[in-house]
Amino acid sequence: MLHQAPYGSVGAEQVPGSLSEEAWLAASTTWRLEHELTHLATKRLLGEMRLNLLDELIADCMGMVAALGRFDAGLFGRCLGIDVNHGDTPIANGRWHSYTRELSDAEAREVVGLVMARARELESELQREPWLLQPTRAMERLQWLCQQQLDQPISSPAEGNPASLH
Repeated sequence: MLHQAPYGSVGAEQVPGSLSEEAWLAASTTWRLEHELTHLATKRLLGEMRLNLLDELIADCMGMVAALGRFDAGLFGRCLGIDVNHGDTPIANGRWHSYTRELSDAEAREVVGLVMARARELESELQREPWLLQPTRAMERLQWLCQQQLDQPISSPAEGNPASLH
């Protein structure tokens, strides 16, 4: 699970920020660890660990922020195996397939489109609300993310009001 390899089989040259191969491998390990810990935390918060693309968005957001200090929707898509340069086209053997295999091709494309729309909204929201990127606000970020739905636009958080995040 915590093997030494680029996250999502994405090369360092495709990661924003011009990371070296060594730095990307270290960031990938941090990302993987935080991703898996997020799944465990969502099980505690929600009472279940779901295998769906919304939970992958949540776990990848938490992992990417821990590893890189920001969330990038394009990188999220590439790590899921989605060709973000060509209309969010799912790549045949991408990680996204694990979460949509029981859907028809049309349904799978729709779900991939929804998760990428939410990822772009999430990126914008985190740029507008940088307080959520702070390591000390990770739990608030997770609680806020767990309130989101794949078929609804990302809602805005309320800074400094943890009660609004429950």
